Amino acid sequence: MDRQKSAAAITLLFIFIFGLQAACSLPAFAPTSPAITMRPTQISPTPELATPSPIIATPTVAPTLTPTTISIPSMTPTLPSPTPRALYKGFVVYDRQHETITGYDLTGNPLNINIKVPGAEWIGVNEGQWINDSFYYVKKDEGAIFQIDSSGASQKLSFIPANDALTFVISPNGKRIAWSEDDYAGTNPSSELWMANIDGTNAKSITRYDSVNNTKWQVLRPYRWLPDGRLLYIDSPTGIGGYILFNGFAGIHVFDPTNNKLTNLTPGIGAGGLCLSEISPDLKVVLSSCAVSQAGTLSYITLASNSVVSISRQAEQNQVGSPVWSPSGETIAYAYARGDGSDELGSVAVVANGGTSPKILGSVSKGYYNVKAWISQDLFLAQRYENEFNSIWVFDRNGGSPQKLADGVFINLIQN
Repeated sequence: MDRQKSAAAITLLFIFIFGLQAACSLPAFAPTSPAITMRPTQISPTPELATPSPIIATPTVAPTLTPTTISIPSMTPTLPSPTPRALYKGFVVYDRQHETITGYDLTGNPLNINIKVPGAEWIGVNEGQWINDSFYYVKKDEGAIFQIDSSGASQKLSFIPANDALTFVISPNGKRIAWSEDDYAGTNPSSELWMANIDGTNAKSITRYDSVNNTKWQVLRPYRWLPDGRLLYIDSPTGIGGYILFNGFAGIHVFDPTNNKLTNLTPGIGAGGLCLSEISPDLKVVLSSCAVSQAGTLSYITLASNSVVSISRQAEQNQVGSPVWSPSGETIAYAYARGDGSDELGSVAVVANGGTSPKILGSVSKGYYNVKAWISQDLFLAQRYENEFNSIWVFDRNGGSPQKLADGVFINLIQN
């Protein structure tokens, strides 16, 4: 009998461990008045490009359509109140109609953040950011970046020249800003990427695409600051139109300000157009929506080998994007859609990092989702577009119905 009990205990312990494996900054800073009022002197770093090797492996089996029964979630939320990560206290959304920024905690309760942002119009990717109790945004009628604190006091970052196509990202500690400037006066566009302290000091040009040589019509865009202080930036194609639900980019690079080194991380496959969707936190894997012949399939591209592994394509999956790694790196959440503007169907899925069999968490008829950010190891936020309105929903990677938290366009999480 004792042996039977011991065997049963060992079996339960094995099941428990196996299940676990399978389941998946600084003090408040208010910018002083800008110290630079003229365009800074350009500093040309010497690039050291690390170009990936040509393809040495391609999928041997074409992705197959896996019929999936689409379940439209009930409007009555069943998800329990989420437990937020200590790192974040909430998120901010933008209401275009009223030109306001509003803050919410991670259960959807309003925070004491509600400020007017005049002249913002539509806030696109990297055109608005909340950090250190201030909102930075591109004021479209001036082509300038403004900072507004929680009291409503506003100032212009005058060290950044006016430009009709400004985009920017501020470092997590609020001390640095990177921005891009474009010029369409020539035969092809020119584009330049800059970096400075948030007060305008130590400004320098990181890299530039000249009009003469920019025959692919790509422009530079700051993408994300890494925890170690390096900057990710991307090549963004221009002149692409049509019914496009998910953002993508043509190339990705990293800049190290400690030694002015540029490194090209663009894979040797799946680049160009809007194919590239995201890069892993360790910068070793890029996700692409067209690494295989059939567009709309999300695939891993391992940079060291250029090998490709595709996530199983689902029924009604004609467009795919917005993949986001979980904080632990164990899970990827992403969205896909039918791609029919007159009869849309959008879904949200999760997949184990490196895995190929996704779990569908929910769908919406006549609308679609974009995954935005993880708020814990299990919970993440997605923006839902439906009936010409945007709203923010929380999903649990383990299942259950999504829960609506707020109306508006997601800007970013609020750090504690």
